[in-house]
Amino acid sequence: MTVYGYHEQPDVLEFDTEVVDSRPGAIMLARSLLHPGGGGQVSDRARVTFGNGVAAIVDVSLEAGRYWHVLDSALEVSGPVHVTIDSAHRLRVAQLHTDTHILNALVFRHFDGALVTGAQIAADGTARMDFDLPEVDNDALRRLEPELNEVIRAALPVQASYVSAAEASATPGLIRSAAVAPPPTADGRIRIIEIEGIKHNDPISLGAIAGNVFISSRVQARIEPTAAEQARRLLDSHVRRLVEHVGGTVDDVTQMTWGIGDPAFAVDIATECQAVWSGEDTPHLTIVEADFPHSPMPRVEFTAVLR
Repeated sequence: MTVYGYHEQPDVLEFDTEVVDSRPGAIMLARSLLHPGGGGQVSDRARVTFGNGVAAIVDVSLEAGRYWHVLDSALEVSGPVHVTIDSAHRLRVAQLHTDTHILNALVFRHFDGALVTGAQIAADGTARMDFDLPEVDNDALRRLEPELNEVIRAALPVQASYVSAAEASATPGLIRSAAVAPPPTADGRIRIIEIEGIKHNDPISLGAIAGNVFISSRVQARIEPTAAEQARRLLDSHVRRLVEHVGGTVDDVTQMTWGIGDPAFAVDIATECQAVWSGEDTPHLTIVEADFPHSPMPRVEFTAVLR
């Protein structure tokens, strides 16, 4: 049975193997480290050296459960071969693939769990994603670009892990595609990609606890039609849920610092805070105007003393 190691050994770009089956213009290998593509993603490319000849592998085709490596000419190849993967092509596709994971996470977060309906990573170095957002204007999606680029520039660590197909199906937000599910391994597991700070179905930005004092990290508002809705969403999905996650309530919040890129946000933020707190329970509120380079949307961080 052909063994594919592109997930376990992504940095191995050359290997020796044997041709176990062939036909004019295609070979099947005993061992392969090429990514076969699929699900809208183009496959790896490579150069195969055999005897005194050389050919290019231009595609990997799955046929009746077997992977054929398609050559650029109608050669018939047999015996031992040496394969050299096109590193520039792999890096370009890998970067685009990671970008689609980031975009998927951001759309899921900002647009109430919207699912992917289609995706493509093409040989020309471009990628496309479609989402189930029939009522959303494309300009609203385009406004995600600064945040997307900010995450890319941060060069966050990317890790892969495996969970059972049953666990993946039972975990809300883990599989975010309405069109196709990730293919399971032979033993029924699903490969999960985790990008630090971009969590599956997790709108909560974390923080730190020292004794009974909780200090949150800063989180940026989601895209909403108005500043009031942005503030309301932050108060509910960040402040309320996070303080409850550590065992407190909103009444434990003692201080909030908001950063705004547009001074017009200040009145709406103050109004929304007054709707949550009143009287002596109102936390100390600080609103700071700042020149945010990528997005004027408000940010908030807070301190709570847990009772």
